[in-house]
Amino acid sequence: MIRKKNFHPMIGAVLMGWLVLGVPQGQAQETPGAPPTQAAPAAQTAEPAAGEEAPISLHLENADLLQVVGILAAELRINYLVDPEVTGSVTINTSGQIRRSELFPLLQTILRLNGAGILQSGDVYRIVQLKEMQRTNIVPELNPQAGQLPSDDLITMNIVTLKYIAAGEMTKILTPYLSAGGHLFSHDTGNILILTDASRNAARLLELVEMFDSEVFASQRIRLYPAKNSQADDLAKELEEIFAAYGMSENASAVRFVPMERISSIMVVSANPAVYAEVEKWIERLDQPSHEGGVRTFIYKVENSKANDLAGVLEQLMGRNRPQMTTAAAPGAGAPGSPMQQLVGGGAPPPQARAGNLMSDSEEPGSHIRIVADNVNNFLVIQATAQEYEQMQETLKELDVVPRQVMIEARVYEVDLTGALSAGVSAFLQKRSNAERKPLGGFGGTSLSGTVGTLIGKTRELMFFLEAAEQRSEARVISAPSILASDNMMASLVVGTQIPVLTSQAVVGGVQQGGTNLFTNTVQNIDTGVLMNILPRINSSGLVSMQIQQEVSAPLPPAASGIQSPSIQKRTVSTQAVVQDGETIALGGIIQESRTIAKNRIPLLGDIPYVGGLFGHTSTSNQKTELIILLTPTVIRNAAESENAVEELKRKLPGLRKMMEEDEKKREEARKAEEKQILNPNL
Repeated sequence: MIRKKNFHPMIGAVLMGWLVLGVPQGQAQETPGAPPTQAAPAAQTAEPAAGEEAPISLHLENADLLQVVGILAAELRINYLVDPEVTGSVTINTSGQIRRSELFPLLQTILRLNGAGILQSGDVYRIVQLKEMQRTNIVPELNPQAGQLPSDDLITMNIVTLKYIAAGEMTKILTPYLSAGGHLFSHDTGNILILTDASRNAARLLELVEMFDSEVFASQRIRLYPAKNSQADDLAKELEEIFAAYGMSENASAVRFVPMERISSIMVVSANPAVYAEVEKWIERLDQPSHEGGVRTFIYKVENSKANDLAGVLEQLMGRNRPQMTTAAAPGAGAPGSPMQQLVGGGAPPPQARAGNLMSDSEEPGSHIRIVADNVNNFLVIQATAQEYEQMQETLKELDVVPRQVMIEARVYEVDLTGALSAGVSAFLQKRSNAERKPLGGFGGTSLSGTVGTLIGKTRELMFFLEAAEQRSEARVISAPSILASDNMMASLVVGTQIPVLTSQAVVGGVQQGGTNLFTNTVQNIDTGVLMNILPRINSSGLVSMQIQQEVSAPLPPAASGIQSPSIQKRTVSTQAVVQDGETIALGGIIQESRTIAKNRIPLLGDIPYVGGLFGHTSTSNQKTELIILLTPTVIRNAAESENAVEELKRKLPGLRKMMEEDEKKREEARKAEEKQILNPNL
């Protein structure tokens, strides 16, 4: 979309002064639009004609980002330059076919997921890292409407000339709602606001600007005060009562208090600038840490965790011992002491919170504190002084957060080990590249004996090899599941079948049928195949540490024992790997060898004793395969917090607008009454 840019001299001077006075020139970028539709030079993208609108299908698995960019750029017929710092991988599978006109938005999304962006510079599109886009020239938009901005995450600069509200006050209101990397600059002389932010978030902020910059707020002044030690809602109510006693709720000096719980602040609106000095004094007096000594009962509503778990953390924080509670093992968790259980702790299960009196017998400091976990409503009932509860509340807010999540995509290959691959895939790649193979686990992990290991550093080469082997029918994809796991929570992956195993037999005493004793059999279903337990840990920068317990099992013919039941052959390996968000690691080295004997005989003649072998032949074949498992973790981030905060403010503005209109009406009535009194003093 091509927009017309109109600037007056004041705005040009503001922009020049803003860039010179210390705002990084990074706050500029040329927003790329879709490839132009009109005839253009060869360096620009021309929209395909109707006859060229052939649908395209994309199926890429962990492909190199630069290769994908090259494919899409060739389809779009655009010239491009790539920053050497831009790297990444792409996995995309379109269930249907997409039109060529949809490729440019797709390219933007792919780059965004890999921490990069695209912008147009003359006849060439430049692909740079997102952090560099803010140091690139942006074409500003003058007074854009919120609905005119595209719903994407490209950085945009928006210049807004305010009519009623002061630019400095608008800046204070919008600053808490900026996304990461966003910036606000106000020019008080020209009452101009410069907003640089992602397009999607900028549209939401412009909606707030439209609400505040209206005639209702023409005579009002707005300020935002943080509530440091109190609840914003409680502090706002106390201020309303105080200023109502001052008589400032019905006259021209009316002051309004709007609590903003999500950002723990209070928005104060008044037409009288002198009011704010008194407001600041009272906020300083009221917003103090509580020092009340009496024990009270508080209820903390747990939102993202379990009340039971938080109660246990608080008790341990206070140095109290909690009783060990026995919990039932999850199905398929394995017997106690098995490698699968050792991965999740191997010892006693985590302690459970007890409901009731948690006071210690000794009268030591804090012994009067009681914590009860209400598991039905997921509440914490706490008896403590107000000051003690404030301290615990700060800790609870840090603990009671939305857990990070990671989507782990797994792809299990079975590779035939023949010819050059007879020694295994890892040995083949090592021989071909003459590169040293990293030890199991990489990143300083402990090396284990055998060929089972983590192929780190050669994953991309391995993926190309597997794709080529699959085309030659030398490799097969057994399974390609995806699992969603929470931070520090176990996720299990099972690719195989359950087989019934006879575990015991017992004679039913005194019961016979046809002269034969009757037996009771105990049968248990056992998981066989590829079993994997993954314990992910995610840090704030997106680095994923995965503790992996892998088991490959297969049934064998019954052993020479009294119980005719198959035996289970198991091979297990444990490793730990640390990878970046979106990177792929490979687990390999689990080799299985099988032997097949085939007999071909002529009917009847081949069954004659001693000489039957003369009428046929016997062939023996050995098959050796290796399992390769590719794991790709993708961190799922919560981007709704800023949206929720903006929506909260938008919900409260209509009520505030109504109050402002009522105040304006009262002031007008008071002014008319005063004029009438002056004109008719005898009334």
